[in-house]
Amino acid sequence: AVIAMAIGLATPATAQTIDAMRTDQLARLQTYVLDAIMPSGLVRDSLVLNPAGSDFHPATPDAAGFALLSLSAFDHLGTLPSADQRVLDMLNAYAGNTPGVNPDRSADGHYKHFIDEVDGSAPPGWDDSYSPISSALVVAGAQFATNHFQQAGSPLAPQITAVTQQLTASIDFDAAIHPS
Repeated sequence: AVIAMAIGLATPATAQTIDAMRTDQLARLQTYVLDAIMPSGLVRDSLVLNPAGSDFHPATPDAAGFALLSLSAFDHLGTLPSADQRVLDMLNAYAGNTPGVNPDRSADGHYKHFIDEVDGSAPPGWDDSYSPISSALVVAGAQFATNHFQQAGSPLAPQITAVTQQLTASIDFDAAIHPS
């Protein structure tokens, strides 16, 4: 009976602890994602977590894809009221619609894996290959965000949808498949 009572008393505290940990982790993720989104709308591939360090990673389409998923989740959870505007700003940057931001892409629309976080050019010293997977990740994130914000009834949903369609149509994914 003592053990059962101890378990019964511990359960609410454990549930509260788990909820507190979940809330803390979501807040940390939201801070990380927002810090990774640059003023240009491009998204850094990685951040240095040591406060004494400085961020040096360039942006990637991969990071944008994951940030688009995250922003949709934050909107769903109600933790980021401006998520739809941030999504639209990111999509415009990756689509080349933001003045001064023109991500480096191949003739068939595939992004370079690493792009400069300010203007989208090829950053010196980083791998300069075009990446169909990176391109697919940003498009998948854009399509996910489009579906979310349409269902959520965001007033920006029509604009998000239009830029997502522009972005999707700008990449020839068949060109990444060898004819054989």
